[in-house]
Amino acid sequence: MPATFSVLCVHGVGHGDQDATLKPAWTAAITQNLKRWQPNLTVDCQFLKYGDLFEYESQNGVVYGKALAQLPA
Repeated sequence: MPATFSVLCVHGVGHGDQDATLKPAWTAAITQNLKRWQPNLTVDCQFLKYGDLFEYESQNGVVYGKALAQLPA
């Protein structure tokens, strides 16, 4: 395993970008578990911010249903 391990963290849709506890909690959990296998590992967690891409639409079942129906196309 390399000395540094980079992790791209992607939360689900639902304002995860606004949750102040999400980044530290995920970083701690990921780091703790990876260091079980390599104690000297440096873990670099990067968080994808994309919540603003969904702010123009309301979050309801109809919107998600339409989006899911378009995925196969």
